[in-house]
Amino acid sequence: MVVLDPATQSNYAEITTKHVHFDWVIDWKQRVISGSATHDLVANQDKVERVVLDTSYLDVTGAEVAGVAVKHDLGERHPVMGSALTISLPSALQKGGQVALRIDYRTTTHCTAVGWLDKAQTSGGKFDYLFSQCQAIHARSLAPLQDTSSVKITYSANVTSILPVLMSALRLSPPSDGPAHEGKEVGAESVKYQYNQPIPIPSYLIAIASGNVVYKPFAPVPGRPWKTGVWTEPEQMDAAFWEFSKDTSSYVLEAEKILTPYEFGVYDLLLLPPSFPYGGMGWTTYTERLLQKALHGPAERDFSYIIGEKAMIDALEEYNDRPKYQRLVIEYAYGDDPDDAYSSVPYEKGSNFLLYLERLLGGLDVFLPYARDYVNTFRGRSIRTDQWKTHLFEYFEKHGGEDKLKLLNSVDWQAWLYGEAAGDDEI
Repeated sequence: MVVLDPATQSNYAEITTKHVHFDWVIDWKQRVISGSATHDLVANQDKVERVVLDTSYLDVTGAEVAGVAVKHDLGERHPVMGSALTISLPSALQKGGQVALRIDYRTTTHCTAVGWLDKAQTSGGKFDYLFSQCQAIHARSLAPLQDTSSVKITYSANVTSILPVLMSALRLSPPSDGPAHEGKEVGAESVKYQYNQPIPIPSYLIAIASGNVVYKPFAPVPGRPWKTGVWTEPEQMDAAFWEFSKDTSSYVLEAEKILTPYEFGVYDLLLLPPSFPYGGMGWTTYTERLLQKALHGPAERDFSYIIGEKAMIDALEEYNDRPKYQRLVIEYAYGDDPDDAYSSVPYEKGSNFLLYLERLLGGLDVFLPYARDYVNTFRGRSIRTDQWKTHLFEYFEKHGGEDKLKLLNSVDWQAWLYGEAAGDDEI
């Protein structure tokens, strides 16, 4: 049985995007991004006659297949999920059939994925700045997409702007270590920036930033295929380089020891203007605290859990009137806003659950090999909790037999996964 993401209107179970190419122009005066998104799609079943994509506050001007215009319809807006964009295909696709679909559109001033900063909000005070934040379901206001983490895509982009452009992808041109903005006048002359992301990612990890930013690489790490460096405004570069140049590579090296090799090729940092209104980074809390332990010692990890417990209890109290958001496994209804569930609960309660399992099963020497096996088994996929649990039991049956299974069967799974409190076993 296919379990569908209740926060998308796309028909991704019928036909799935594999790659998207964006061709964009940043209009700094109108504060919009205009251009096209070309989807390479594959049918998952026979007789697929349409493609349905998620959009939100987009001005869609056309759609075409193989250079021929096709019918498109923008549905009535749902207050959370936006407007479904339905495109009729010229002919039905059979299972395995492929199609390239181009949608021409522009963002609007209602776009929830992109923030625009006035020059006064930047460090230099000379140029405007834009940034994106697509988590959890805001990518659909940046581009028409199958905006669900159930779909992993590669993407490429050509972005024309009078200010340097960064994306969550590999820079193809102009080179990062070349003259800023290809040597042209920043803020006056347009440059086409080309990017490619060859590793499939969920739509919420599509990211763009543009402003008066420059680059400085960190020292390469012998024997590693990836490189690191920092991007920021010229006025912040000295401080940024001093802050991050010595330690960033160490973070990546330690993270590789904990789980798997870093495969994205580049681990660059972007230091945003001081007025940037969003904080945080995409580590899982459990992994982040293992990294803290490796870099600063066991006490750092333990202290982080003590601090996190307070954040978890505060978040649980905030959801007293909506107790389903106190659970680790949330039963979302169709159209529920994922942002409503964003809190310390999944981070802290989930991290405490993993810590409990780690200690129950024999400590890090036993648990980290399982964590690596989990990542290697499910990388590039979205899974359900029952799939995770099945893998957990199968792994420890193979690497511990009846003794480990007996320990796992002693866990109060109902309380941990569906309980609406902190849990008796949590620290």
